[in-house]
Amino acid sequence: MKNLLLFLNKYAYWLLFLVLETVAAMFYISSGKYQRSAALSSCNVIVGKIYSVSGFLSSFFFLHEENAKLLEQNGILEDEIRQLRWQLHNSTYDTAFVAIPLVTPDSQIIGISHSSVVADVINNSVAKPYNYITLNKGLLDGIRSDMGVVSSEGVVGVVSAVSDHYSVVISVLNAKMKVSSKLKNGKFFGSLAWDAIDPRFAQMADLPRHATFIRGDTIVTSGFSTIFPEGIIIGTIEDYAKQKDDNFYTLKIKLSTDFYSLHQVRVLMPEKVEERVKLEQKVTANDN
Repeated sequence: MKNLLLFLNKYAYWLLFLVLETVAAMFYISSGKYQRSAALSSCNVIVGKIYSVSGFLSSFFFLHEENAKLLEQNGILEDEIRQLRWQLHNSTYDTAFVAIPLVTPDSQIIGISHSSVVADVINNSVAKPYNYITLNKGLLDGIRSDMGVVSSEGVVGVVSAVSDHYSVVISVLNAKMKVSSKLKNGKFFGSLAWDAIDPRFAQMADLPRHATFIRGDTIVTSGFSTIFPEGIIIGTIEDYAKQKDDNFYTLKIKLSTDFYSLHQVRVLMPEKVEERVKLEQKVTANDN
């Protein structure tokens, strides 16, 4: 109570001024139709501005959720595109052969179906030779080691370690990381790695000398591993040079993913990976 009295005593003149101004405004508005109309118009403008600011703030705070939904929908669309490409590829086979079913009983195309989990980036480094990214999803969300991670822009990295609620991703910006990649409009492939210099660029090595390409061509994942399906964008060719043995090119790739502004990603969860890995291990074991 004492503090209230001190406050009223300190700002008594200002409070009296506000009360008198309010009373004067009420008398002015009630003095005629024109004054009421002008006051109503002014109030509408003020209310409109308030609603505009409120709408902006609401959309800003819900933008994170909307981005997650869009990222998930992009993943679904990418998977459908890969399925259509697979069907188109198989439809070009000689019709004299017996057609092999493309669709399994659960309506998923063998070998290329990838579900995904949307996760938030809660820690990220770009300036070290060995950079890692921490996500807010883990084992309880279905994430496991060696799962591919992508953003709406392209390849991000591979899950390295997982706990119940978190996972750590080895970033493309890590000198230990290698991604099997290829020319989007060609069959030639190579290995992409970061040289720990500029976070905007990586190098694609071992591209054959007879490969045809130009600056600006798109580089995508090759699909040769169980981590990334074929066709996910990695970046574009910025420059190139011949390697020491003069039979291969090394390409300078401008990465499509902006690692400085990375906030949300998708963790790819490919189906039937275990079946493929076991089969490949069985074959390679016979060579030992």
